[in-house]
Order: sequence, then C-alpha cells, then structure tokens
Amino acid sequence: MTLKKRENLVYLIIWTILFLLPLTRWLQEDITLPSKDIWSIIIRSWQYLLPLLILFLIHNLLILPLLNRKGQTGKYHILTVLLILVFSAGTIAFHQKYKPPKTERRPPTESTVAGKPVKPPVKPLSPEVTAILAELLVIGTNLAISVNFKSIRAEKEIKDLEKEKLEAQLKYLNYQINPHFFMNTLNNIHALVDIDPEEAKGSIVKFSGLMRYLLYEGDKPTIPLKKEIDFLNQYISLMKLRYDDSVNVSFSVPEEVPEMEVPALLFISFVENAFKHGISYQHESFIDISLELQGERLLFNCRNSCPEERNIDKEGGIGISNSQRRLALIYGDDYKMDIVNRDNVYSVSVDLPQAIKQV
Repeated sequence: MTLKKRENLVYLIIWTILFLLPLTRWLQEDITLPSKDIWSIIIRSWQYLLPLLILFLIHNLLILPLLNRKGQTGKYHILTVLLILVFSAGTIAFHQKYKPPKTERRPPTESTVAGKPVKPPVKPLSPEVTAILAELLVIGTNLAISVNFKSIRAEKEIKDLEKEKLEAQLKYLNYQINPHFFMNTLNNIHALVDIDPEEAKGSIVKFSGLMRYLLYEGDKPTIPLKKEIDFLNQYISLMKLRYDDSVNVSFSVPEEVPEMEVPALLFISFVENAFKHGISYQHESFIDISLELQGERLLFNCRNSCPEERNIDKEGGIGISNSQRRLALIYGDDYKMDIVNRDNVYSVSVDLPQAIKQV
C-alpha cells in the first residue's frame, strides 16, 4: 500500500469513528428516551458532522496541495482563512435559524453545602463557538497528518535516491562502460604502441584515470564539478581514438570552474548515448558538449548528429529514463530537462541549480 493510500485510510478511519459515535446512544444502559427521540439526537449529531466533513474534503483535496508547490504557501494560508470564515458564517446562520426556543429559567443562585457557598456551574460554550473550534480542530488535524506523511515520504525519497544511485552505478559499470568499450579502447591503444608510443602511453594514463574515478569517486553522492569535467575529458579522449577526422567532437567548459557539487556520474550517460547513436562511418558526424554558467544555474547541453533515423534501444531508453528520475529525486521541481530530436540532430539540455541539497 502506498503512503498516499495509507494517509487516506487514516482519514477514512477517523471519520468513520466520528460518524459511528452517535450510535453509541443505543448502548447506554440508563437511556430512557424512545427510539424516535434517540434517532433524532443521532441525526442532529450527523448534521453537525456533515459540514465538518465537507470542510475537510475541500481543505484536503483543493487547498492543502498548495503547500507542496513552490511559492504557494501564502496562497494556502489566505484560502484556509477564507474557508474557515465562510464555514463559520454558515454555521452561525444555521444555528440562528434552527435555534431551539428559549425557556424561562431562573437566574442561577448560590447554594450552600455544609455551610459553604457553592458557585453555579460555568455556562457552556455556545453552539456557534463550539462549531468554529471544531472547524479549527479539523483543519489542524488534517494539516498535522499531512505533514507527518510528507516527512515519511521525504525519508522514503532519500532511501529511493540511495537505491537509484547504486543502481545507476551498477548499470554504468555493467553497461555504460561495458567490456565492449574496454576491448575497443585497448585495441586502439595497442595499435598506437607501434605508431605513436607517446600517445599510447598517454591513453593508458587516461584509461587508468577513468577507472580510478569509477572505483573511488563513483560511489559518492556528490562530487566537485571539476572532477566530473576531468572524467568527461578523459572519456571523450578515449572515445575519439576510435574515429577519424570525419567525426568532429567538441567539449566546452567555463574558464573558471566554480566550487560546486554535482551528482556523481550524472552527465556521462548523455555523452555515452551521443557516441553510441550519433556517429556514422559513412557520413560526417559531430558531437557538441558544453557546460556553462548562467547566474546561479548550471547548463549542460549535448548535441549530436543523427545520420540515420534514431532508434534508441531498450537499454538506452532506460538510461534516459533513469537520469530523469534521478534528477527529479535530487532537485525536485528545480530543474529542467529538454530532449529534442529534429532535422537529424539530437540534443539533450539540462538546467540545474548550483546549490544542491545533501543526498
């Protein structure tokens, strides 16, 4: 059962108990009223409860969701106050219209017990005041239960994020950087040994750095942006060994990289996808990758040619889907991700805040 269903079940149990309580009049041993009068009392109690139920439904379904939307807190408070005022006015009008006739009562006088004066009992609250207090209690209880389940959901999202990160790392090790890539890269380095030994040595160093990053940095929730850029540089350099000059690959980054954290292994799936689907040996191809800063935002863009109709296989599709889910878990609504496939060009744009919550 989902948390939302559990929350709704709690509300259902509470309201079921409230509507069943008046029926306990039948269980009172000292009851002397006829059945007709008992039912009159029960129906009267339900008449008090029904407006409170309607109040709860309006608050829970229409107004309370505003608290989960960014910048809507003030709107929530205004609508809640208006809701209470409207229902309070309706309650007062109802009680004034159906107020029972007054009976003459003697003014309360002090009596004596054992020679000591006893004050008359305190006058009970009017039905109007009682109803207004009940409305405040309904909204307060609804808010408290909702906040409690919201905190439970937040904890669950953190756990889901940890699980998602682990799955992304395992999938990356088993698929994104797969044995086929290792084989091709090592073959390219082997071919360079006789042609350009210095270039081969440099490639081995880059290959070692890539593996070191995966083993020692990939298991961290966040890493400095500079390390992510270094990793992308090493990956791109190794991939370029497989292609000739007909493939134009560019990677642009800010001259001064800010000291900010990004989720580990966040951008590599988009870059790997570009190399996998955007390169053709029969036509000129390109891959343009960029990272830039605009105010307090970090913008990532990856564009690549599509020499043929793009056909993302199942694994590639899951890779994009997992990236979207991960971004949603980490940044909530404070991110944008756009995918465009048009005119033989496929592009992925990601807009992130520089500040990241701890995950």
